[in-house]
Amino acid sequence: MEGTAVYSTCMGRFYFDITVDTDVTCDDIGVEMESLHDAQREAFAVLPSLAKDLPPDDRNQEIVVEVRGKQGGAVFKAILTLSGVHLKERTFA
Repeated sequence: MEGTAVYSTCMGRFYFDITVDTDVTCDDIGVEMESLHDAQREAFAVLPSLAKDLPPDDRNQEIVVEVRGKQGGAVFKAILTLSGVHLKERTFA
């Protein structure tokens, strides 16, 4: 079916490459996971901990966790975009 993800039920090794803006960290070790679905959940789960370590900024910041399978090709990408805006302090009379 078009647009439907196929989830493997067999265990496999998945690699989680992390990109924060332009800094890329490639995972050369990988993690054994039960399925692609579990790897996708792990990719989403790590995003908040990566985001909390970023300094506050006025520009958009993007964090990407790209999941690679045992063949080395990307099988999933989780993306978190952070945007902050400084507001002028309001004074109340």
